[in-house]
Amino acid sequence: MNLSSLSTLENFDCEGEISSVALRWRKWKRALNIYLEAASIDSPAKKRAVLLHMGGIGIQEIYYNIPGAHVETSVDVDIYEVAVQKLDEYFAPKQSKVFERHIFRLLKQDQGEKFERFLIRLRHQAEKCQFQNLEENLIDQIVEKGCNLELRKKILAVGDSMTLEMIINEANSLESVTRQLGEFSGNPDTLTQDINLLQHKPSGSRREEEFCRRCGSTKHSSTSLNCPAVNQECGKCGFKGHFMSQCRTAPGKRKNKRLNVIPQKRQSKFKKAKMSNAHAIEENSEDEGDYVFHIDQDDTLSCKIGGVNIDMLIDSGSKCNLLSLDAWQYLKRERVQVHNQVKNPDKIFLAYASKAPLTVVGSFEAFIDVGNQPIKAVFYVIKNGNKNLLGKRTAIELGVLKIGLHNVNATTSPFPKFKDTVVDIPIDETIQPVSQPYRRVPIPLEEKINRKLKELIDLDIIEEVAGSSKWVSPIVPVLKDNGEVRICLDMRRANSAIMRENHPLPTMDQLLPKFRGAKIFSKLDIKNAFHQIEISPASRHITTFISSKGLLRYKRLMFGISCAPEIFQKLLERVLAKCDGVVNFIDDILIFGATLEEHNMRLNNVLTTLDQNNILLNKDKCMFRLRSVEF
Repeated sequence: MNLSSLSTLENFDCEGEISSVALRWRKWKRALNIYLEAASIDSPAKKRAVLLHMGGIGIQEIYYNIPGAHVETSVDVDIYEVAVQKLDEYFAPKQSKVFERHIFRLLKQDQGEKFERFLIRLRHQAEKCQFQNLEENLIDQIVEKGCNLELRKKILAVGDSMTLEMIINEANSLESVTRQLGEFSGNPDTLTQDINLLQHKPSGSRREEEFCRRCGSTKHSSTSLNCPAVNQECGKCGFKGHFMSQCRTAPGKRKNKRLNVIPQKRQSKFKKAKMSNAHAIEENSEDEGDYVFHIDQDDTLSCKIGGVNIDMLIDSGSKCNLLSLDAWQYLKRERVQVHNQVKNPDKIFLAYASKAPLTVVGSFEAFIDVGNQPIKAVFYVIKNGNKNLLGKRTAIELGVLKIGLHNVNATTSPFPKFKDTVVDIPIDETIQPVSQPYRRVPIPLEEKINRKLKELIDLDIIEEVAGSSKWVSPIVPVLKDNGEVRICLDMRRANSAIMRENHPLPTMDQLLPKFRGAKIFSKLDIKNAFHQIEISPASRHITTFISSKGLLRYKRLMFGISCAPEIFQKLLERVLAKCDGVVNFIDDILIFGATLEEHNMRLNNVLTTLDQNNILLNKDKCMFRLRSVEF
């Protein structure tokens, strides 16, 4: 078969989640074997070459550093099998089958999880357990930890003659029937009842005595210090120590008696507001409420609620997070992870210029994040709602809404540069200078290039050259995905005269020991890092380049100069030398701490140091208070 007709494999991700690398390696190896068979590649040497090529640089680095992995071609040795065996030992080291079987016994079907998904999880774990009778153990676990009571009854009723294939068919049938019965009802509210249903226990039972009156859990008592509601503020009464669903505070003793009510005279101004565009308000009594002002723009923010992606509109005038019923049903279909679910909560929401309360189907708590540290928040589901609103409190906690001015990421003109820092580019004067001719660019790009060059001049990054220059490099424009152009230079001839800086870049082996005990991380990225380093006038001539507008040269450090990474690494290390709990690899800065308090103290120290040295950060690439980070 022609190889060009086959789609190639993606490179194997060696740097992904450590706990899943063995499983990802098995899946990738299976795909590779399918490719080799489809391409009719039988030679061990060719198979090994395809393995290393498809695997990418990461696989190659690991392979050539494993003792005994790379063997010479021999008639008696299958060099491909040797390579695969060594990589198997690296990615999937031998584990205790006793421990793996313990993990297998802990697996259970989650509420709302499809049977097929549960069975896949069981099979993946069972592969590590070395069971002699795999099907028998799978059936045992399904009976013990499955959540479909009808299926478990069926298996027990049939007895030992029940096979795994029969169980799969029966489970699919029961799920299909359950889904069809739900559609027969025709009531959309039934879609929320199975998740928001409250279980009431008979009063006076022994189980009621074990019920936590703070959070509602049956797994601990009300005096437990591990209760998640200990430090939580109730959204109903304002007191700390219990969730809103467990609030028993009398109305007369609640803190939240009145919430910024708009006077009657002011309300009349809004009576003509359109209901279709109105936002919700929250009330804690029948005639009091906190009004939310109308927002004309519909710019949304991509969030992840309970592990499911959804778009929400930031509403700085609303204190609550509101979801439409359609959004709630979508979250349920995607098996959202929620807690403390309440049907028909004690909350009243009004739309502007209306006295009729909106229908609140239910509420729940879930973790929400926008790419940084997730936080726990309460969400209310509104029937017939047409907006998903992210409230002020949650938006501020997530860092997507700031009140007041913040100048860390403010851009300036000219472009900022390191304070009191000017570098000399070491040049070997014995190398004969080369003045290269102008390379013509496509006419459609010429206007964009000239516009970009003017921008760089205005930012004080490049300057015009008066007269001639011994060193001249051609321009190489690169078109970005957004249609803009990036200015690059072909510095290959000039780099032959540039001497490398004698400063080593750190390796991961050197950095990893510093992270021992760290649990909280923040990652900072310096905006256009090299452009923040000024080049001395005596060495700027090596950066001269030719464009349609004549000769120009760089006043700042740039990509393409061979010694730029080492120079920048050395300078930034000096800036951060007095800061604890921080490392950098060129322009990437990583702050870490064993506790949140330690991390925050170190982060503030680093930000202060960067500000004192006039170093500008890239706000779009900075991430704060993470549990794990790629660096």
